[in-house]
This record gives sequence, C-alpha cells and structure tokens, in this order.
Amino acid sequence: MSRREPCPRGDLNHVLHRAYDALLPHQRRDPTRLESGISSGRHRSFAWTASFSLLQPPSGTSLPMGREPTPTPAAPTAAASSATLQTGTQSSTLVPVASPDPADLSEELTVDSLRDLLAESADATVDSVRTALLPYLTLMARHQVQLSITPPLQGDVRTQRRLNDALGFDQVLAAVQPLSDTLPDLPHVVGEPTAQLKISREEAAAAKRLLVPVQLRIESLETLLNKSTAEVNGHQAEIKRLKSANVRIGSLFEKSKESMDVQTENLRLAMNYAEQKQDIIDALDKQIEKEREVFRTTVSANTENTRKLHDRLRRVPGSMLTLLR
Repeated sequence: MSRREPCPRGDLNHVLHRAYDALLPHQRRDPTRLESGISSGRHRSFAWTASFSLLQPPSGTSLPMGREPTPTPAAPTAAASSATLQTGTQSSTLVPVASPDPADLSEELTVDSLRDLLAESADATVDSVRTALLPYLTLMARHQVQLSITPPLQGDVRTQRRLNDALGFDQVLAAVQPLSDTLPDLPHVVGEPTAQLKISREEAAAAKRLLVPVQLRIESLETLLNKSTAEVNGHQAEIKRLKSANVRIGSLFEKSKESMDVQTENLRLAMNYAEQKQDIIDALDKQIEKEREVFRTTVSANTENTRKLHDRLRRVPGSMLTLLR
C-alpha cells in the first residue's frame, strides 16, 4: 500500500475498509466464494472487534515499535474458525487468531502481493485473510497509535518528507520516531510520585494546622491594626483641624504684624513731631526765662525808683504836700 495519500490520524476503520476493498474485489462479486464465509458472517463484527482488541495494549502499557506480536496457532478451515469463535463467545477470555509464520515483513506489501497470496488458496475465507493480514494490521495499529501520540511534524521538515515518501509500513515506521518503551513501568513510575504526593499532602495539612494559631494571631493583629488606624485617622483629622486653625491664626498674625508696622511708623513720626515740638518748647522756655530776667530787672529798677521817690516825699514838708495835692 502506498503512503502517498495519508489518511487522517486515528481513522483505522477507514484504512481497513479501503484495504479490504482493494484486496477482495472478486470475492465480493463471486457468490460461490462467499458461501464459505456466510456461516461466519454473523460473527464477523465480533471477529473484527476481537482482532482490534488484540492490537490494543493493556491499560497503562504500550506496544514497543521494534517487537512483533507473538503469533498463536489458528484453525486452518472456516469451520474450525467458527468453532473457535463460538468457544471464545461462551468463555470469558478471547483467543486471538494469527498466522503461524507470517511472511517477511521487510518486503513491501502491495495489492498485487496480497492478491497472489489470496490466489494460493481457492477456499480463502475472511478469517484466513484476516489471519494472514494480522501482522500487517498490527503494524498499522501501531502506526496509527504512533501518529496519535507523536507531536505534529510541522517543524520537522525532513521527517515529514521521509514520512510522505515512505512506501509500505516498514518504511513508514522507520521514518517515524519510535515509541518509548517506558509505559510497562508506568505503575512503578507513578507509584513513587503518588507516595510523594501523599506525603506532601500530609505535610501541607500539618502546616495548615500549624498556621491556625498564626492565623488567629494575624486576625487579632489586624483588629488591633484597624483600631489603631481609626485612632490615627482621628488624630490626623484633629491635626488637620489644628493646621487649619494655625493657618487662620497665622493670617491674623500677619495682618496684626502689618498693622503694628503701620502703627510703629506712625509712632515714629509722632515721636519726631514731639521732638520738634519739644525743641520749640525749650526755645520758648529760654525766651520766657530771658523775658523774666528782663522783667525782674525792670521791676527791681522801678521798685528802687519808687522807694527813692517815697523817701524824697517823706522829706518834703507838709505845706508842700498840701500844695501838691
């Protein structure tokens, strides 16, 4: 089969349907070849489910890319296959159907080679074809799983080119990066982190228990902080009010200072005026003192003249006084 036209990832049923359409064109048209497969037709869907269940690994494991599935012996005829399917239906375990010795898988698988393989037996049935194709279907399932798990190859141009140019499953599987064979050890790998997770959860629970008194202390401190914050806010409001009062008092003080400066200037002018008046008063006092001295001198002279005149009058006789009167 060609890898030139890649199918969508995970579309395994579509790929198988196209493969069987290409492999069995004559058997579907020839009713004589389908008579042997009619008896197992009602088990076909169950057989397909059984085959695909064989291709899927158990839960938590994966099939390594380099290993081949271990084939188990199968019945050579359709009757034996039907009996095996009926027995598998009645029992709880399903017996896989595989070819005894598959062909060399290194050779390219083509439609012509599969037709030649079918032409070797005229009594080929669907079960025998499925048995012959089981190794290739296993590789196909692995390839589909690989395409589902591998990250996209948009950035890896060389791998994408090799994958597009690959012919056959071997080249396709060689072009794609093989799966890691670490899933069988998954329980052990997961067990250790699970134990660590459990220990971490216990430590986290213990830490939470230790944090309870700290949380209570933090809550009490938050309450105290809120109370202190309220008091600080009250003090800040009082400080703001006092600042406003100080601003008003400062403005009044500035006005009073300006008024005092004006009054001081007026007082200085008044003092200068008073000094000038005092100088005038001193000059007038000196003048008055001089006038007094002059008056005193004049009065003294007049008094002396009057005394002299009185003395002279006393010396005059009485007859003269009568005449004078």
